[in-house]
Formats: sequence, C-alpha cells, structure tokens
Amino acid sequence: MRWSLAFLILESVSGSVIIPDTHAVHEERSSHHAWSRNGRVHSTSMVPLRIALTQQNLDDGTGYQKLMEVSDPESPRYGQYLSAEEVHNMFAPSSDAAQDVTKWLLEAGVKQDDIFEYENKGWLAAHIPAEMFEQLFHAELHEYEHKLTGELKIGCDVYHLPKHITKHVDYITPGVALSARVRKRNVKRSLQRRALHTSHMIAEDFGPPPVNAADLRKDLSDCGRNMTIACLRALYGIPKPTKTDSVDSVNSVDSLGMFENFYSYAQQDLDEFYTRYYPEIPNGTHPITISVDGGAGPAINRTVRESGTEPALDIQVALPLIYPQTITVYQVEDPPQAALQINQTLPGYLNTLLDALDGSYCNYCAYGICGDDPTLDAVYPDERPGGFNQPRQCGVYNLTRVLAISYGQGEQDLPVAYTRRQCNEFMKLALQGHTIVVSSGDWGVASFPNDTGTANGCLSGCGKVFHPSNPGNCPFVLSVGGTQLFSNQSIIDPESALHLPASNTTYISTGGGFSNYFARPSYQKEAVDDYFEKHDPGYKYYYADANVTNIGSHGGIYNRGGRGYPDVSANGARYPGVKWRQFKNGTVTTDETFYGTSLSCPIWGAMITLINQERTAVGKGPVGFIQPVLYKHPEIFNDITNGTNDGCGTKGFEAVQGWDPVTGLGTPNFPKMLEVFMNLP
Repeated sequence: MRWSLAFLILESVSGSVIIPDTHAVHEERSSHHAWSRNGRVHSTSMVPLRIALTQQNLDDGTGYQKLMEVSDPESPRYGQYLSAEEVHNMFAPSSDAAQDVTKWLLEAGVKQDDIFEYENKGWLAAHIPAEMFEQLFHAELHEYEHKLTGELKIGCDVYHLPKHITKHVDYITPGVALSARVRKRNVKRSLQRRALHTSHMIAEDFGPPPVNAADLRKDLSDCGRNMTIACLRALYGIPKPTKTDSVDSVNSVDSLGMFENFYSYAQQDLDEFYTRYYPEIPNGTHPITISVDGGAGPAINRTVRESGTEPALDIQVALPLIYPQTITVYQVEDPPQAALQINQTLPGYLNTLLDALDGSYCNYCAYGICGDDPTLDAVYPDERPGGFNQPRQCGVYNLTRVLAISYGQGEQDLPVAYTRRQCNEFMKLALQGHTIVVSSGDWGVASFPNDTGTANGCLSGCGKVFHPSNPGNCPFVLSVGGTQLFSNQSIIDPESALHLPASNTTYISTGGGFSNYFARPSYQKEAVDDYFEKHDPGYKYYYADANVTNIGSHGGIYNRGGRGYPDVSANGARYPGVKWRQFKNGTVTTDETFYGTSLSCPIWGAMITLINQERTAVGKGPVGFIQPVLYKHPEIFNDITNGTNDGCGTKGFEAVQGWDPVTGLGTPNFPKMLEVFMNLP
C-alpha cells in the first residue's frame, strides 16, 4: 500500500477519549518544550506506524554481566568475546513479542499484508489510516511544529496499549516520540552556534629551561616546553614498535582507528611534520581513509576550510608511536551535514559511524528510541550540493580493535534516552573485543562556554551545577584526562593535572566529574568509594534519579552516585606539530603547538594498539574492554597528586592519591601495563 506524508490537518476541537479497563497508559508527554501542538490529523490520512519491541537483557544487567565475564581478569571466560551475531541475539526481542503484537493488530482489523517485521526483529511497521491509529491506541493524532526550525511532525500527547502486550512494546511512533519530519515551514531562525570540544592551540611565554635537565639526552632536555615523541616515550616507557602486523593491508587487524568529523587532514601537513619532527616516517605515508556517508578526505587543498586541527593532531601524535603500524581514519558525514554538527545545529555526531559499523543499530530500538533521530542526527540521502545523495550506510564497515574519539560535548546537549541507547552500542562493541577511547574534555567540571545557555557552560539557571562530558560519561568507553609538565620541569619531575590559560578569561582544564545519566559501574566502585572516604571534596551533592529530573536538588552541584571520569590520563600540553594557518594579515605559518585531552586520547589509543600487537604476535586476542583490568592494577600507573579541574565558579576537584575525578587512576607505566596484559590469557 502506498501512503503519503502530506497529512491533512483538522481544525476541530479534540473530544474526550474513553479508555477501556483492558488498556493502560503506555507513554504520556510531560510538556511540549520546543514543539507547538497544532490541529488534528485528518481521519483518512495514512500514518506510518512503527512499534518498537522491547529488547531483552537491556535493563536487567545481563549485558553488563556478560561484558564483565569476558573482561574481568579473574574470570575464567576472560577474552572470550562474542561475535556480532551473538551480541545481536542477546538483545533481540523475545520471539513472543512480535507474535503477540501482530496477533493484537490482526484482531483489531489491520490486514496481514500491511504488517511488516523488520529483519533485525526490533520492530514492526504498518501503514494505517489515522482513524484506525486513534482507535488502536485510544489517542488523538496532532501536528506538531518546532518553534525554532518550523519542522512539522505528527504525534500524540498520550496513548494506551492493551495490558497484556505492554511488556512487549518499548514505544511507538508517531506517539510521544514524534514521527519523522513531514515537511518544514519557511521560517527565519537563529540557532546558537556551539562548537564540539576538540583540540586547542594557545600561545605561552616560556621561562628558562629546567635546571634538572642537564644530565638528560639532548632530545629530552626541554620536555616541559616541547613534549615531543621522544619525551612521551621516555615519560611513559613506550618502546618503538617491534611488530608490524601486515601494515600494508587495509585489513590490518591492529590498525588504530580514529573518528574524524567535518575537517580532514592535509597530506602536506603530515609530510612537513615527518620531515621536521620524525624523519623515520617517509613522506607520503598516510592513513587509510574510510568515508562514511560521504565523509570528505583527505583535504585536497591546505586551507582552513578543508584541513583541520583535530585530524592533524590525532595523526601526528599517534602515528610516530605505532609506526610502521597504520592508522584508519573513519571520516564521517558529508560536508553539509558535518557543518551542522560541528556547530551543534545537529548535536548528534556519533550515530552515523555506529550505523555504518553495525547494521542492526540503524533501526535498533532502546530506551524509547528506534534508529537515528532526524532532529539530532544527519539524514540521508542528502540532496544538497556536496551531499551524500544515497541511503545511509548500515553495517558496511568493520571496526578496528581500538577506536580513538577526540571529540566531545556536554552531557545535557543530548537527551538521556538518546545517550543511553548510544552507550549501549558501545557496550555491544566492547562485548566483541573493541576498545573505545575518548577524551574527557577540556573545560574542567563544566562544558564549553555558553553551552546550555550559561556563560560558563554549567547547569542550572545560575550556572553553578557541574556539567559532565559526553561520550566519556558512558561506562563502556575509556575516558582519558590530561596532564602536563610545567615549562620549567623535565621528565624527571612528576606531572600535574592539565590546567593552562587559553585566553584572558578561559582555561584549558582536564575534564572530570560524575555523570548524571549513568550510575557508577561496579568495576570502579571500590576506587571511587575510597576517594570519597579519604578525599571528600566538601561540596553539596545530589543523587540523580533514573529520569534525571532532579539535577541540582538540595543545593547539590554534582551527582554523588554517577559514573566517575576520567578513568586514566596522559600528557596533554605543548606537543609540537604542523598545521597550516593563515592569519588575517595574510601571513602563513605551519608551526603549531597542540593542547588538550584530544592530545591525551590518541596517546592512549596508540599504547593499547601496541599492546594488542604484542598479544597478536603470541596468538592472543585484543584487550577489549580494559577498565576491569586497569582498576584492579593501580600499580601500573603514575599517580597524579597535584592540580585541579576548575569550573562553575569553583576549583572543581583536586588530584589526590589514588583515583580522582581529575586524572583518574593516573598516567601509564607502559612496561608494567604491558606485562599485566601479556600475562592474561
């Protein structure tokens, strides 16, 4: 049956809906927020109904328990990861779900030919008249208009289901979750531009070189002011790679994956970097680039518009640490969509990659969300100039064993259900043996300035409540904070928490704190409990409820029960590199100094890649989800006990002995870490 999205709208006043005793409210809208409810949908308009079937093992802890079985070093099943099919089957709805819901639809008069069950078993679809929809769900369908964008969708404020099938249904669309866009009114709008936090470049006035560096090698004498590859190797004991793992192959099993969005790297920048800082890498050496939904790269021209700081930093710090191993760049989104994401007009930016890696995720239903959200995520085909005018790519690429993501945003920038669904996908990847490494953010206990409508990027109207970072808030990714040596220090000195002035009014400060969206996982409970027992920060706090509706309650400024981050740290200051820039006066420079946890993140990605290579060489599998091992072996870290992560009008938290929400467990002692993982099965 063909159907049309050209819905007819009735202007009549809604009548009362009589609810039989056999039915119960399934979802009810608390408020409209950004949407205005308009007239009723005409009774004869065809409605694209989607019913998201309830997933198994999603909220009962089964997935987490299985993950711990294959990740806990004391488990007899350590390293016995699941296949993609096994993971899919673990979370698929029960066989009874589709049968019972289909039976109800048939009994209600929906024709068998009009009911479609999707291949991933996650949801049912049907095309039915609006009148039948309202009778089925005892609801009233209305048109909703977005107050800023003018987008028009359909849905309802409340709907009901028979009590005997409520356990099988997560949610429906159109419903409280609105439909896909019907059309868009021509309206003028002004949306706040908010950049994703990535890497930083700042200017510093340095003092004299450190006095205790006289006995060091020449290439290690100035690491406080130039944190070169030689300095990083010496600081953490990172050796040069001894394994290559078929580096010329696109399918190299231990290639380091990197997520990049909007900007790409310029080969001219890389070649100049090799020549100037690491001549062991020959000019012309480049990453493997995988274009996801039209992602453009590498940059053809060495311009600000085409080449970006983030990919330049990621590659220039990681490749020298793992060479001759390769880097695989996942260049995500076509240029028009990426431009909307980089300024947060479309705040979602990871789902497109997750779709391309896992075909079931494209339409995966969890936490009341089925598939991508067109109000938050890129939509394909994209008919705009330069757009990817094809269906979105679903399950077309394999993921490298390690993926580094140096992008992030405030936790509140995305809805809690959206974020939890995405985090659940990271758990599914971890179950398959992948390690996801993310930066913890560069704004201390806050998000970036002006996020959430406050000048300091904090929560609540007065901007006093700490604002956690995403995706580092997810318990299934490795969150990496930043450290630094002061300019008058050397590698002999202990590092401090990253905290440097970025301008006259702002600081780069390592991100850390406690999530409002995710509870504290068991693998870090002992470490975090020990922190509160011995080093209570003294601030008022609250315990976020399941729906995250009580942020800031009782005068609290952080969630005492949340997932603590970062997990670990690495140096994030004064890394010399190459990035073409042109100033307003026309002068051009390629000298660059990189800062931020975007520097720390690929360092950890590179180290995990090196460990995987060593395990591969002796017939062992990847380290996968590594937090359970790391938290049980604090002796493999250099504990950071100096510094704070200021924000929200406070000093934030302090770096103290043991785990802390500033630098996590600390920075790595690579030889000790390698020994621990090589001794595991």
